[in-house]
Amino acid sequence: MELYFGGKKRFGKSTIRQIGGSRKGSVDYRFKGADGLCVLDGDDYVLYRTYRERLSERWTVRNAKEEVAGTLSRESAFSDTRFEYDAGGRGTYLIEEDIGGYRIEGTGQAAFVDLKRRRLQSDEYWLQTDDTQNGGVSEYEWVAVIHGISALRERSPWTTAVTAIGRIFS
Repeated sequence: MELYFGGKKRFGKSTIRQIGGSRKGSVDYRFKGADGLCVLDGDDYVLYRTYRERLSERWTVRNAKEEVAGTLSRESAFSDTRFEYDAGGRGTYLIEEDIGGYRIEGTGQAAFVDLKRRRLQSDEYWLQTDDTQNGGVSEYEWVAVIHGISALRERSPWTTAVTAIGRIFS
């Protein structure tokens, strides 16, 4: 399946669309302020609630039953290009920044995400996934995970270190 969705928006909702423009759901940015969001289906029912954990650099994805569906983290403490998504019994996925987007590989499943940067507008992602009939990670769950990458990159250890050093010298 292929989905288009917005990125880096911090208020309101953005639409998740299929090829041809038909609405398949939305992302609601009002959950837990700037540290979380909800992914909704086409009928506006919550499929996933996601947020950045305060004390650790992890992005937790919970399903509609509030069970942990998976956890996103950096592959190493200072990596800004490689992430790991632990989907519990469904496997672990490596997410690596590629030219113009991300490449996702894991337990019998692969996905590609292209990033379209637009001036004076929020970015847009194009998600292409394999069939998830075998109990893999759903397209909507990947939407939540990709937003988590943006959130974790904003709170990068490098950014935190540079900010702290800047405060010392100011």
